[in-house]
Amino acid sequence: MLSKIERIFEAIIWNSRFFLILASFSTILGAITFILIGSYEILHTITLLFSHAIDGTLHAMIAEGHLTGAFIGAIDNYLISLVMLIFGFGIYEIFISNIDSYTDKHPAAKVLAVKTLENLKDKIAKVIVMVLIVSLFKKAIEFEYKETMDLLILGGSIFLISMSIWFMNQPAPQTKVNKEA
Repeated sequence: MLSKIERIFEAIIWNSRFFLILASFSTILGAITFILIGSYEILHTITLLFSHAIDGTLHAMIAEGHLTGAFIGAIDNYLISLVMLIFGFGIYEIFISNIDSYTDKHPAAKVLAVKTLENLKDKIAKVIVMVLIVSLFKKAIEFEYKETMDLLILGGSIFLISMSIWFMNQPAPQTKVNKEA
């Protein structure tokens, strides 16, 4: 009797992982939303570009950095969508099932295939650092530098991001296993 209750309880616990399908699906829908927002920003900027070219104010638009800022904002949205796609695919593959419809030969398989939670964290962290780099680049273009300290802070920010990229690309330290214990 107890083993039957235990089996039923364990089946309920094991099958509760299927609720993560909602997290996976919602995250992928969010990624699609960010792709649409980024695409809208680019298309809107292109229409503004043509309207400013027609009325002769294109040079002012470029000089003020609006064009570059809009395109960088779109890239930022695409990178955020990439984080969400990797997360959605990763949650599905780790907790639900392997995705059978893609092959290992496809280039996207290397990016989207996730085998462990640690692997998922690593991939997401790298893309988040890229989002931060793009965001800093956008702010650096839009910012008005009035003092020398502003440039020093920008340089320090670039240095810190460079160091984080360097640390992320270092191999993980190997731990020694004590075989005598």
